[in-house]
This record gives sequence, structure tokens and C-alpha cells, in this order.
Amino acid sequence: MTTSTVSARMNAAESETLQKAADGAALLLDDLRALAKASDPLLAEIAIDLLQQTAGVERKLRRLNLIARD
Repeated sequence: MTTSTVSARMNAAESETLQKAADGAALLLDDLRALAKASDPLLAEIAIDLLQQTAGVERKLRRLNLIARD
């Protein structure tokens, strides 16, 4: 699927939903960064694991958002 195909298929509501998802992922990343500094080692370890996974999701959402705008 080409960039223009993705843009052509996405309507305004879908574009807004995608932007909200990317923004939500960014907020989650902020919270997980704070939890990664927790004094409880288990909590910090779990937060770091979730942080890595969430960072990947956030990057993909941002990329898709850029593609959809073109």
C-alpha cells in the first residue's frame, strides 16, 4: 500500500482518532518514565518493560500519522 493510498482511505474522523491515539501513547510514555524511576525494583522493572513496548507503539502511530497527512 502506498502513502497516497493510506491518505486517500482515511477520513477526518479516522485521522483525528489516530492523532488521539498517538497523543495518548505519548502521555503513557511520560507516566511510564516516571514509574521506571520508582524505588520499588519490581515496579521499575515492569515499567521499563512497558516503556519499551509503548515506545514502539507510539513511534508506529506517529509514522502512520505522518503518512496519512501526505
